[in-house]
Parts: sequence; structure tokens; C-alpha cells
Amino acid sequence: MEFERAADELRDRAAPQGDLEAGGRDWSQLGALDQIGPYTDSIHYVLPKLLLVAQAFASQPDNSASTEKNDAPNGQELAYGIAPGTKRVAMVDPQEAPSPVEELFEDIKQHHQHPGVASYFRSLGNWPAFLEAIWHEIRPQVGTDTYNARKSSLTGQAEQAISPLLRRAVARPTIPDDITAILWVFERRLIPDLLLDVTMIEALLGRTTVTGGSSFSVAKGVL
Repeated sequence: MEFERAADELRDRAAPQGDLEAGGRDWSQLGALDQIGPYTDSIHYVLPKLLLVAQAFASQPDNSASTEKNDAPNGQELAYGIAPGTKRVAMVDPQEAPSPVEELFEDIKQHHQHPGVASYFRSLGNWPAFLEAIWHEIRPQVGTDTYNARKSSLTGQAEQAISPLLRRAVARPTIPDDITAILWVFERRLIPDLLLDVTMIEALLGRTTVTGGSSFSVAKGVL
């Protein structure tokens, strides 16, 4: 449950704090919101957890860690597996995408300075008009001082949140340097960037409040 709460707090910190609003745009004219909306909710829920996991693997192992099980509050066992209600959408292969979508993918990749286009945007490639419009809305925010400060805040909070959990984890082997370098890219660049982007899109679609909460969180209502 502590892991779930830590993810909730990261999601809250990623919230755009009023710099984006849903406005009056009818996004349903540009794509299938019955698929895009739930899928975006699902990615918004998963990304903070991925950031915590990446931070856990990127952290130096503490071989003195306790192997004592960390039970859920009040003896509750948390269910394993995919959260009920989450949505999957097939990704568009950049190599097979129509030219306009391929150009959008390339712009998204280059503007973020990522090695590839994120899977979330590849899924939005199924609705080119929606992808173009939503990217047009968030693109000016990406890479700004405010954006980078929020990204730094996210990674710092993830590091702080995962540290006490790792002290109760099973001892882990040392990770090779090349794998550590890959993890650094995910933990410092790919995941926090996408979390900020998806949180902005949630706000534009009017699917989340400024607190950045998720309806999938199992920590809701648990003291």
C-alpha cells in the first residue's frame, strides 16, 4: 500500500497546476474518446509506478536489507495483476505509419530528445487528427524551465519515496553498468517526461482534477 500511495503522490506532483485547462474544445470530433480517454487514464495510473520501479532498479543495492515481508495495512492483501477497467490500445509502428503520423512521431521524439517515440503516442497514432491537435497543445510546454523543474521534482520525489521501501526489500545483486545506463534514461528522461505529458493531456480532456488523482488507485479510502 505504501508503494501505491507513493505513486499517488507522484501523480499529484505531476499535475499541471492550472497552466492547462480543458477549455471548450470538442475532442470527440478528432478521435474515439471512448478508447482514448480510458487508455489515457490507464497510462496516467501506471506511469508513476514505472518511475518508482525504475528508480528502485537504478538505486544501488543494499545487501543488508531485511527480508521481512511488508504486509498491507490491517492485514489486507493487495491483488496482483492489471487494475480492473484499464484499457489497451494497439500501437502504430513508426516504420509503417502514414507520412503525416510518421512526421508527428519524429517531431515528438526530437522535441523530447528521446531515442524513440513513446508507446503512448504511438497508440494515439491510430487517430492522427487527435494526435496532431493534442501534441500542438502540449508541445510548447515540453522542455521549458517549468517542465524541467517539475521533472526534476518528480525524480527527486521518486528517489525519496523508494528508499525506505528498498530497505525492507530482498537484497538485490549489483546491476551491470550498461544496464544502469539504460535505467538512467528511463528513470530520468523517458518516464517522467511521459508522465508530465500524459497528465497535461488528462487535464486537456477534462479527465482529472488539478490534484492529478487516479480512479484506479487502490489506496483511496485506505487509512
